[in-house]
Amino acid sequence: STAIQLTVRRPLDVMNSVLEFFAGRGALSLEGDLSAIDWSSIPGAACDSGGKSVTIPLEVDSVALLKSSVLPRVGIRSRIAHVIIKNADQRLFAAYDWFGKGMVVVEAEDGRRLCEILDRNGLIVESHTVEIH
Repeated sequence: STAIQLTVRRPLDVMNSVLEFFAGRGALSLEGDLSAIDWSSIPGAACDSGGKSVTIPLEVDSVALLKSSVLPRVGIRSRIAHVIIKNADQRLFAAYDWFGKGMVVVEAEDGRRLCEILDRNGLIVESHTVEIH
């Protein structure tokens, strides 16, 4: 299968668009230093035992909360190393190594539509289609 590999600017704006796009399907996982947020106040949030990753279902109401209260404070480029959105076992979106160059991957079947939205908003620096095995 193929995926779209991106280099993006303004990761917070990218994440706001990505969360809107995937609202109602799948779950968001954040990996890294999660200490900036009280996760017990986020409905459905489940932290792993080591406190290094949290998973939040992307329900419509949780997306609004993530955008208003979590993403601006969590440290998307400083404390959060990896961001992954999955639906069941399929990875839809991932940003690795603090949104590093070429480290953002869109694998959703309708991923081209997401990339068009990001591009319209001036958030894509470069993109390539890559084979995923």
